[in-house]
Amino acid sequence: MKSDQNLQETYGRYKNLVPGNCKLLFGAQYALLRPEFIDARKKARIRNGNVNNILIFFGGTDLTNETEKAINALQNLPLNNFSATIIVGRNNPYRSQIETLCMQFSNFSYRCQVDNIAELMVHSDLAIGAGGTTAWERCAMGLPSIMISVANNQDSICSYLQKAGAAFFLGKQEFVSA
Repeated sequence: MKSDQNLQETYGRYKNLVPGNCKLLFGAQYALLRPEFIDARKKARIRNGNVNNILIFFGGTDLTNETEKAINALQNLPLNNFSATIIVGRNNPYRSQIETLCMQFSNFSYRCQVDNIAELMVHSDLAIGAGGTTAWERCAMGLPSIMISVANNQDSICSYLQKAGAAFFLGKQEFVSA
């Protein structure tokens, strides 16, 4: 059995790589999720459109520092009654700078290399992130998202999720500002 959660045409990609009797499972319905998401999904809730808790996560490295861009965008909003959980991976080259930035705001919580992201998603009303693996995790949790594509292979995923009503796609990172 071979699974591929990507959206692009995949049958041709595997034609000569797997035996003819191999069952091929393609598409978002076969997204690979860690068990924590299966368990947390039972606690997921229907959101009412009010945004009080925002989750920002752009993957483990975030080489283009989209996290800081998102923080700056939130600070420019005329909103006072929201909290934001900012998650970065330990390999994020900007993690110290992001932590320092978060400390300037009482409603921002900085977290590095978490192991409970599904639980944090349950308690969030909106996520801001990229179109990689975490996009499928947000979908599994029913978490509305604002997405920025940080790699070419994320463009079609972001567009697809916007068309499906699961996310709002701002565009490629080089064309998105705070």
